[in-house]
Amino acid sequence: MRKKYILIAGIVVLVLVAAGAGWGWYLYNKPHQGVNSETASARLEAKNLYAAFQTDENKANGQYLGKVVEVKGKISAKTSGSLQLSCGDAATGGINCSLAPGQTLPGTDSSAIVTIKGRCTGYLMDVNLVDCIIEQIEQ
Repeated sequence: MRKKYILIAGIVVLVLVAAGAGWGWYLYNKPHQGVNSETASARLEAKNLYAAFQTDENKANGQYLGKVVEVKGKISAKTSGSLQLSCGDAATGGINCSLAPGQTLPGTDSSAIVTIKGRCTGYLMDVNLVDCIIEQIEQ
């Protein structure tokens, strides 16, 4: 009788392990979902987004974290694959925008005003946006 329970428990464990492995494989192979087809949940100026996180980070996390936002601001720095939007004076932080694969940095000067759509991943001295696409460039 005891061997029967051990056999049933072993089979249940194997089924659960196989189901967990299958779920993990599904999530690993799930295609990347960019922000191209998503509509922005908020449209705001770079300084307003930064101020929201600086004033009350928990409230801003509830509003923007994990959501697609459209941000307009002046470029303060460009690096390979990312750019930073200015939020006022140089002493404060800014908005770091990591560009999506296939996006190229604008060939404009570093003082151009751009509108960028990206997914907000939070606040660490700067507000971070990932999978960014450039919507509009104003000279």
